[in-house]
Amino acid sequence: MKGIGKKTILKIVDQIDSSLKNHVKKINIYCVGGTALTMIGKKYSSTDIDFIVPHEDLATITSITAEIEYKEKIAIDVTDALGLWGNNMGYALPPDYKERSRKISSCENLNLFVLCELDLLVTKAIAGRQKDHDDIRRLVKKIKKQDVIERFKQYKLPTKIKNNLENNLKDFFERNNDLSS
Repeated sequence: MKGIGKKTILKIVDQIDSSLKNHVKKINIYCVGGTALTMIGKKYSSTDIDFIVPHEDLATITSITAEIEYKEKIAIDVTDALGLWGNNMGYALPPDYKERSRKISSCENLNLFVLCELDLLVTKAIAGRQKDHDDIRRLVKKIKKQDVIERFKQYKLPTKIKNNLENNLKDFFERNNDLSS
């Protein structure tokens, strides 16, 4: 599959914005994963588009993105801050994720944000795939292990997957011990 670059992501965001023209309020959309890294210039492209939206806007945005997905032949994953992704790796972002995020664009009907780099790092580390570890290397040169661990503790984790995610985080530090201090 061809990678999805920043220009394409912004085109999709414009399509979402246009579809919201009769919506009552402006919606905040948060880029996560490879999408966020692409938007901040830490990665050339992403394999899909990943967004988090407030729970009350989830149905609206998923119906819009489903149409765009079909038309554009691009995978668009949308979830709320409770974060249950296609790989069933669920976690809830800490309550302050919105305040820590950075606004990168404002359209007529939506605002576009990226998660802060620490939250991007934590979510990539708990996903635990090799491509996530590679993305983290793009994100930072030097990681303070304690900062990552403290931020990870702020994530609300379903009990049945907590151990798996903690193991992913430990594995991340073992594989990348040159990055941590």
